[in-house]
Amino acid sequence: MPFLIAGWNLWNGRPTPVFAAGPGRVIANRNDAIFGPVIEIDHGSGLRTCHALRRYGSSDVVLGLTVAAGSRIGALASGYPDDLSYLQFAILLDTGGGELLSLDPSPFMFRDPANRRPALASSSLNAAVWAGDRSQLISLLALGLNPNRPAVDGSLPLEWTMMTQDAELTSALVAAGADPRARTAVNLGTVVEGLGQTIAGSGPRILQYAREGENPSLIEALARR
Repeated sequence: MPFLIAGWNLWNGRPTPVFAAGPGRVIANRNDAIFGPVIEIDHGSGLRTCHALRRYGSSDVVLGLTVAAGSRIGALASGYPDDLSYLQFAILLDTGGGELLSLDPSPFMFRDPANRRPALASSSLNAAVWAGDRSQLISLLALGLNPNRPAVDGSLPLEWTMMTQDAELTSALVAAGADPRARTAVNLGTVVEGLGQTIAGSGPRILQYAREGENPSLIEALARR
């Protein structure tokens, strides 16, 4: 079966180890010309996880191996300095008849409080804002993600609503406790090894940014806190 990524791209420094999300059996361990090492684990009850370690990634498992939750199964790429190392991670449900459905990783990933603390969590909020997906944003906030924690690139979810000019998503974030007085990220700084210069710093406060843009709906949404 061709590997189709319908989950998340998780990037980090290199080389970063990759661990099994839960106990199961390795049912696929192959090297794909595009996705690199691809490891698929059957967790029972039709639930599977699929990991593509990308170019120069490495697999530590063999076909048929039984793995425990948290056991190392491979590592991200450690290739050229200008390569972006990341894991393509998908959760799949076998509905029978050979059909696989892709599931949202969020309820699985953020059930553990420890997974809600890293910058990845806020990056997920930012992605929902950028996509204009209110239901996904509400779901992520309901899982306990902090809208005031900077994402991997140093930006905040409210900043992205300022860029997209989305007053509805602004209201949702403010209702969840996002701070309109927080500063935007504009200065340069190295956040993750291998990614070069990315935004991380302090610029105008979000409410000030909105007032300068003269969008009454955004200003009103921010003032509701």
